[in-house]
Amino acid sequence: MKKRFSFCLMALLASVGIQAQVIAYDVQTTTTAYEDVSGGTVIDLQGNVGTDLSKVLFDNDGNVNYNDADDVTAFPIGFDFGYDGKVMKYFVLTGDGAVLLSTEETISTDVHTTSTPANSLTTQNSKNMFGAMTREGHYGLDDTEISYKLEGADGSHVLVIQYKNIGLQSNSYSVETEMAKAQIQYRLYEATGNIEMKVSGFKPYDGVATGNYNWMRIGIVGDPGDFLFLNKFDANGSESLSQNSASVDYTAESYPADGTTWTFVAPEPCVTPAVAPTALTLSSTTSQLSGSFTAGDADRYLVVVALSNNLGALPADKTKYAAGDVIGDGQVLAIVEKDQSIETPAGFEFEPATEYFVFVFGFNSLCSAGPLYNATPATASIVTKPAGPAAIATDNVGLNSFTVNVTSNGTSPVLVAITSEQGTDRWGDYLEGGVFGDPTGSYAVGDEIEGGGKVVFAGTPSGAFEVNGLVAGRPYYLRAWSSDGNGGYSSEYVETIAVTVGVLPWTAAMDEKIGYNAILPGWTKSDPDEWSSQPGEYIYSNVTFIEDEEQGSTSWIETPFIQLGEAGTKLKVAVGGSARVGWSQSDWTLGDNDKIVFQLTKDGEQYVDVLTIDKNNAATLSRSERTAFSAVFDELAGETVRLRILVQRFSQGQAHIGQITLEEKSDCEAPVDLHLAGLDGSDATLAWTQQAEEGSWEVSYKKAADDEWSEPLLTNEPQVVITDLQGATNYQVRVRSLCSETSVSSWSEAFAFKTGYTVPFVTDLATADLSDWGAYAGILSEDTELFEGGDVIISTRWGGGYNHVYHPNVESYSWLVTPSIALGSNADANYEVTFTFTTEWAIVGGDNFSIKAVVAKEGENFSSNNVIGTIELADMPAEGEQGTYAFNFSGFTGNVRIGFYFAGQASELPWLILDSVGMQGGVTTAISDVRTASADQKAVYNLNGQRVNGQQKGLLIIDGRKVIVK
Repeated sequence: MKKRFSFCLMALLASVGIQAQVIAYDVQTTTTAYEDVSGGTVIDLQGNVGTDLSKVLFDNDGNVNYNDADDVTAFPIGFDFGYDGKVMKYFVLTGDGAVLLSTEETISTDVHTTSTPANSLTTQNSKNMFGAMTREGHYGLDDTEISYKLEGADGSHVLVIQYKNIGLQSNSYSVETEMAKAQIQYRLYEATGNIEMKVSGFKPYDGVATGNYNWMRIGIVGDPGDFLFLNKFDANGSESLSQNSASVDYTAESYPADGTTWTFVAPEPCVTPAVAPTALTLSSTTSQLSGSFTAGDADRYLVVVALSNNLGALPADKTKYAAGDVIGDGQVLAIVEKDQSIETPAGFEFEPATEYFVFVFGFNSLCSAGPLYNATPATASIVTKPAGPAAIATDNVGLNSFTVNVTSNGTSPVLVAITSEQGTDRWGDYLEGGVFGDPTGSYAVGDEIEGGGKVVFAGTPSGAFEVNGLVAGRPYYLRAWSSDGNGGYSSEYVETIAVTVGVLPWTAAMDEKIGYNAILPGWTKSDPDEWSSQPGEYIYSNVTFIEDEEQGSTSWIETPFIQLGEAGTKLKVAVGGSARVGWSQSDWTLGDNDKIVFQLTKDGEQYVDVLTIDKNNAATLSRSERTAFSAVFDELAGETVRLRILVQRFSQGQAHIGQITLEEKSDCEAPVDLHLAGLDGSDATLAWTQQAEEGSWEVSYKKAADDEWSEPLLTNEPQVVITDLQGATNYQVRVRSLCSETSVSSWSEAFAFKTGYTVPFVTDLATADLSDWGAYAGILSEDTELFEGGDVIISTRWGGGYNHVYHPNVESYSWLVTPSIALGSNADANYEVTFTFTTEWAIVGGDNFSIKAVVAKEGENFSSNNVIGTIELADMPAEGEQGTYAFNFSGFTGNVRIGFYFAGQASELPWLILDSVGMQGGVTTAISDVRTASADQKAVYNLNGQRVNGQQKGLLIIDGRKVIVK
């Protein structure tokens, strides 16, 4: 045999069960009265009661623990018992109800699994055994008895094996639980070879939990992997048998009735098939054979493969074969049914370009004293296809051409084809390779292969060849096969991809032609595990967890070659981001050192930065949308370069890269790096970077939810202040350059920002965008130092609906901080903050827990001197209830922030649903200004900020003002 043909035998033999011949018994189910058998030989249990019974094997020398069992001495059956074509003379018993048969007095017992006793019948070593066994095994009781008895006369002996008063274990956490008190009898019949199994007492006790995993196996096993099991309790005839490792549910509602008897009926004697198979036809690939034939009158067929047409031997009667077994100068390839085709088993390979001879023998095995083989096989031969080429590669990639170098397998000509059509999977997602058909017949250069691909080379390679007439910036897929010279081709092939140099305008649409391989054709990337894709949307840097935030994490992805513009180039990209917060995903708030850098390189060694996205121009990247960025540059003008996207992260986030465009720089370019330079409540200062000597610009803006843009504002400085915007509202702004009286640039990409709060305001926090709120850590002091993060986490509730904050740790010194709030310039004004939330999960074990409201001037630290109110644990709403709290302060002007400081320890800290926050000015703190009001007004609170019944009398807060209710 050739090396490859025999090389895989070990792998094939490991799965012999797939090819095993089936044990040929039928089954009959009846119900008759159960009667004990007395006078038998009682086996000494030697104290193995309780769960210990499930671990014991009983032999003619006593008993032995299964874990220590090796070869043991068996009991004599008392007669020659025909079983699965063999003559059995001895048996061994297990405490769990399995009976092992043997032709010899010494038995190897390496079959038991004490954790699941019924699996003893289905291990890879299981052979020549039978039983009715539960998943949980037997439980030895005080009156448990195991015995055997030989009955009858010569020629009609019966061996009776009896398990009396056996406890059946329940599937529960208590291993001492008894579920039922059962009786089992096995009978082996000398005259017929039948095996009988009779049971009684299997109904579980009332009130005993049978659990979800109780089941039984009831069946017989011949050679390893050759078995029959019942697949239900109440079926009759052969329909109740399964040729796999079937089990039967065993519960308080599903159990065998008293006296249920299963008789496994031995088959009739075998006869040799009289009609041989004919009309064998074969086909091949490089390493596989397949075929079909016309069946004779056999019940099964043995397929043997050899390297000559003289096998040198015939299959031996009464010998069972499995794939990989040797017969003369051949090997068994497979055992097939009469209506099955011939296939090469997994793991079995043939040598390429080699002639093989196939022999198909009919045999009968669903009978006793078999199998018996027909000596006249169907025969045919076939030559396997050649091995595939050794390698293929491209070089000298240009705008419209590249060269190809293909290396043959050393003996065969090659066929090379090209296509620009990218393959897709059954879900429509793009694959890494192209669409090719399977070649057959003769081809010349330029011919099309049915199914895909155009031939660019056919013959014996002698060096590189050129492919031209291609389209710039397009991926091309190449595949090469070996030819056998007769119109056949190798099933093995080599393939590669080449992308011609792109020209401007150049676009990499990340929402097109992208599969789960994460990158577009011809792109390269860092560690393959660091980039993934959201097919149809974007690619993303895949690492969200950074073990060492001081060292950070760096990954990159790089385009094929692109030829830049002679006069300069403009880059436009769409970028988003996400970060995991607890079990939820949120937007990515960039840290101080986080950045996404777009770079150019000619050689893969030296890189030039052309656009950097960091917290200065993108404090937060959205997980649901992508923000547009652009840059105009003159670097490497006219050169052929690759564009690299470098992601450096020091916080737990990932970058989403959408569409990328490179285009020629125009004579009048829109500004770039549009950003928020200042925010004073509803007044926003926008700034940008000019691209040339333009001296004026037009600015237009709109609310993010609106369609219409404002009339342009004219400015002669590279910045503008937009006043009187609506507070706490998302806006978009764009700008264009006025280069001359007749030259105007296109509008820049829209820049999104959110205005600050202006007094008075009330914000519904349930569904608001809280990306401009902050979560920090730090212990409150006179000069509090805050750090990014903290134990307070802002998160959108699973499935959406509302925002909440929660604490993953049991000790919290954390902050929830509002965005900037514009107070104005009146230092004598008084202000009131109201904060409303619902307790989702109440605090547990936190007597010292509190929430403090602290005010701080924008740009300054929070101070313990500026605490404006405290919510003690006793004042917090109960679980599922809402609370509103009012805090007064004065003496501040300009922009401030309000921090809610969560401090204390608890075994479980609260989860809070955020409802609303609001502020109004002019609140008077002097009692002399208290007014009288009726009690039917809305929003009534006591001086602690707790909402109270509207009928309550006294000093209250109603509609944000202190009043006396009489």
